[in-house]
Amino acid sequence: MNEDTIISSNISRLTNPPNHHFFGYYGINPWDSNGEYHLALETDFHTYPRGTERYTELMLYNITENRKVFLGKFQQDKQFTGDIRCDLHPRWSTDGKTITFDSIHENTRQIYCIDL
Repeated sequence: MNEDTIISSNISRLTNPPNHHFFGYYGINPWDSNGEYHLALETDFHTYPRGTERYTELMLYNITENRKVFLGKFQQDKQFTGDIRCDLHPRWSTDGKTITFDSIHENTRQIYCIDL
């Protein structure tokens, strides 16, 4: 396959940047096992906490219903910046019943889980 090959003509845009960039992480599959939900952060393009209050919002995006399901809003204190910040890195459990993520919203870096 060369770089000019079209793989599919049935392509549709899922995001509308820059206000709604649904960020995923390299090496982490953001889709549930049915391909219906996309696990994402709603951001203005990067994964750093947003605004002066420094929140990161974790959400599921339902592809079939075209709707967002907010899972939580997690704050990082201003002392956690640069190399010591904590991106959420959300990921699905293998059975699809739990989402785990990294956070520092209780002032130490921990792994948290959300039972669906």
